[in-house]
Amino acid sequence: MKLPNLLTLTRVALAPVYLLLLHISGQAWRDYGEVNLPATLAAEAVLLAAIVSDALDGYFARKLNQTSDLGIFLDPIADKLLVLPPMLWMMGMARIPAWPVIIIITRELIVSALRLLAASKGTALAAGFTGKAKTVSEYALLAYYTLRGSAYAGDKPVLPWVCAALAVISAAEYFYKNRAMLAALFAPDGKVLSDGR
Repeated sequence: MKLPNLLTLTRVALAPVYLLLLHISGQAWRDYGEVNLPATLAAEAVLLAAIVSDALDGYFARKLNQTSDLGIFLDPIADKLLVLPPMLWMMGMARIPAWPVIIIITRELIVSALRLLAASKGTALAAGFTGKAKTVSEYALLAYYTLRGSAYAGDKPVLPWVCAALAVISAAEYFYKNRAMLAALFAPDGKVLSDGR
């Protein structure tokens, strides 16, 4: 097993641990109106460890030239397991508003479907800079709201909407960068059109 894949699998394993600790912390706030500090700090520590593993798996894959089909398959799954369930949980606990989460999930479903379609045709769709910025913003959102504990309760939270905006922008960049390849996937003759339409 290559090191980058081990790091990715570590992130997969840490995702449910983070969610469980987040739930334990949230139960204390909901039931008693106070933060369960050990669970909250443990959840934050597990999240940070998972974020570090995300940074390191890409670094070592490039540094050691250890990219693999397994890694390409697992990495986006690990990212979504780490980000989307906690966001849904936070939405249910009213820590973050619903609409940004709905926008983010919709983006992930559309882009993932297109990536699977491209993979079935033996091609890979390239991600862009804004996709990385989206991921960083989502990690920042999770880190902040893990420590916050309480519901947003009528506040005007900016960070969830920043994440949603980056999700939309990154999806647009994704479609634009891969427009020729996407056109080839849907073209009747299977040929890439010269102008990318």
